[in-house]
Amino acid sequence: MKTQLLLGLLCLHLTLSAATVKDSILALVPGSDEVFRYGYNELSPADQAKYEAILTAILQFDANKAGGIDHRVDIPWSSDMNALTAMLRRMQTDVPQLWVLFNYIPRYNYDTYQARISTVNTPESFLHDLLTIDTVFRKITAPITPDMSAYHKVKVLHDGFIAEVSYGNPSGANAGNIKGALIEKRAVCEGFSRAFLYLCQGVGIRCVYVSGSNTNGRHAWNHVEVDGKWYVVDLTADGAFAGHCGYDGFLRGQTYFDEHYTIADDDVPYNNLPTLSATDCPEPAQQPTSVETCSEVPMIDVTRPMFNVVGQRVGANYRGIVIQNGRKYVLNR
Repeated sequence: MKTQLLLGLLCLHLTLSAATVKDSILALVPGSDEVFRYGYNELSPADQAKYEAILTAILQFDANKAGGIDHRVDIPWSSDMNALTAMLRRMQTDVPQLWVLFNYIPRYNYDTYQARISTVNTPESFLHDLLTIDTVFRKITAPITPDMSAYHKVKVLHDGFIAEVSYGNPSGANAGNIKGALIEKRAVCEGFSRAFLYLCQGVGIRCVYVSGSNTNGRHAWNHVEVDGKWYVVDLTADGAFAGHCGYDGFLRGQTYFDEHYTIADDDVPYNNLPTLSATDCPEPAQQPTSVETCSEVPMIDVTRPMFNVVGQRVGANYRGIVIQNGRKYVLNR
């Protein structure tokens, strides 16, 4: 109801006060006691309080009075610079709405630290983006019902996202965040995975954004909890073109992970990632009528060099979507 009211106000071009804009932003970014954030839950109660204070400070930023794109936020902090940097990195992984943090440089200011937020957003434009993204969220999640299984909720998010968003624009400023994915509708694996985290958080599904490597280089994906067990969901493996998707990377277990992914110590900011299920997630026998299976593109075996959508040469051991003679294909690994 609050979101609909705010959207109506913006559509009517009413001027909101600075305080109203800030309150509205906070209303659209839930607190860590309202939504599951993996990194937050790892912290001690004292560090959780610091985390929430920093998050609130960042979301309440002011536009620079002198103009420019560097918005500086005073952050309550009493520890060393490295600890602040580690906390900010944890928050960036936990909170997909923090695309305003393109870059940050913690700076010492007597007994506080100061984080520089580099962004073209003003508070008003940030609020506008949040409202637009919320509209896309409500569209993707519309088929979800309260009695739907967690498996099928994840499937609705998986299929709905792939129907909305295409893979691409790797050099774009927002290709790695939810603005690129859910507003511009083009993103790379990082943007896919942050957007999926955002969708899962919004419907109460426990989810983690994970970065590391796969057989083709640097990559990002998600770990998702269904019925008390954790599984891999890799949207990039399943769909790079709107309306075409598969389920190769959908709710897969430890064996699939071991075959396809590598995580180094500095890839994720958490103490530990959740332990994956030994097996893939079984599909419930009962299929809700509101859940439709996404259309899959043809599978072909590649016997000669081809090129994927970002111009990389690929061969028989690559899986992805390519264009050949004007048609889209999914390649076997």
